[in-house]
Amino acid sequence: MPTDIAPTSAFIAGLPKAELHLHLEGTLEPDLKLALAQRNGIELDQKTVAEVQATYEFNDLASFLAVYYPAMEVLRTEQDFYDLATAYLRRAADQGVRHAEMFFDPQAHTSRGVPFADVVNGYHRATVDARAELGISSSLILCFLRDMSAESAAQTFEEAVPFLDLIVGVGLDSDERDNPPRKFADTFTRARELGLKLTMHCDIDQVGSIEHIRQVIEEIGVDRIDHGTNIVEDPSLVDVVRERGIGLTSCPVSNSFVTSDMKADEIVQLLHDGVKIMINSDDPAYFGAYVAGNYDALVEKAGLSLDDVVRLAKNSFEASWLDDEAKAGYLAEIDAYGPRAPACAAPPGLAGVGGRTPGVGGAAALSSSPRLSRARRARPPGPFRARPAPCCARRPGRPRPAPRPRDARSGRAGPPAAAPAPRRPRPGTSTRRAAASPAPSHPRHAAGNCPPSAPPARPGRTAARTRSAPRSSARRRARTPCPGCPRAPGPTR
Repeated sequence: MPTDIAPTSAFIAGLPKAELHLHLEGTLEPDLKLALAQRNGIELDQKTVAEVQATYEFNDLASFLAVYYPAMEVLRTEQDFYDLATAYLRRAADQGVRHAEMFFDPQAHTSRGVPFADVVNGYHRATVDARAELGISSSLILCFLRDMSAESAAQTFEEAVPFLDLIVGVGLDSDERDNPPRKFADTFTRARELGLKLTMHCDIDQVGSIEHIRQVIEEIGVDRIDHGTNIVEDPSLVDVVRERGIGLTSCPVSNSFVTSDMKADEIVQLLHDGVKIMINSDDPAYFGAYVAGNYDALVEKAGLSLDDVVRLAKNSFEASWLDDEAKAGYLAEIDAYGPRAPACAAPPGLAGVGGRTPGVGGAAALSSSPRLSRARRARPPGPFRARPAPCCARRPGRPRPAPRPRDARSGRAGPPAAAPAPRRPRPGTSTRRAAASPAPSHPRHAAGNCPPSAPPARPGRTAARTRSAPRSSARRRARTPCPGCPRAPGPTR
């Protein structure tokens, strides 16, 4: 199958992928925000989803954060954080995400008096339930707010030490101006000593972008860089991340909101240069596109081929912090999926317009039970789930001719056999067995409860049982293609 064709949205939505740059607080949809405010007795200035969306006015990182942080006021209890993460994981599972490594900002909550334990336990419960019920694995990355002090970051990390078994790594986000990576070097060194993975945001087109990328690589020693596409301005740094296998977590749609470009050219250049760059959604509730929508936007902007999209999905697993066995399992899923045609039609439950799935998440995520609904079970956990091929990928078999009788001596096939004559009745039996007298009367017959009678014999056949030539099995083997499928097989010959 040619792989230089453009992938469809249905193909992208079903493609197994990992998401490595996702802020859980950035998945707070307007309807969920209103529902949480009502549950917690919080009076909001906005009363409808449209009014909440009207507040999403931003054109750079600073104006975005001015909208982003006040919205978190509705998150108060452990159940709130559980519902928020559950809503995201449901959407992600519907868009082919098999593994997610999710950021959370504890300082934005503990500074409001919310206990650290409530934040991390709520999020963690959601990851456990989503794995069991949705078949999606996930882990948490504690992010420090870089526009707060280094001492605040160190104090937050000490609060997190009793919960390190629930956290896979630490990150750094928020306003990058005058907050270089080396400001938090001590805290990241301690995190590394305790066995955590490291990543840091190097936002696009910031003052000192290249210097910050150099610091995270050479001084901090990160395992991954978030955003970081400005690295193309220094080819020597591109060589370093390629040689070390350092992943870059790019977010095309959010790029287009805070700058005039989604950095499509830079993403494609890095991809073709062999850098492990992948596609993510960042803060999808604010930017209007979850991960499938980000893939779609980049394909439309940059004209990516099927091979490019599959390579991006593989990079997402290779740059993840999964163990080697889990990575191999997910990569095998892509190999089983990738060579197919770009799908006849979207499987049920896949993303709608702009990467959103109608009716999933939002206020619907509020649950009276801490467990997800059993009706939401989509697939078993683990990376080794087989995906059935679409109907149009299965070739119908050709009909086989009826076998010819063979000569008893030579073994050679003779001419087609004529239909055998009906059997002769045995001596002493009537030739009108088919016209036998009706069954004796029974109470069930009078009540109309008797079982259905056998179908009448076909015209031209005797009532006696006959032996006929075997019929072709092509009708049994032929498969019905998808309606309107362009690859639907023609008639068999």
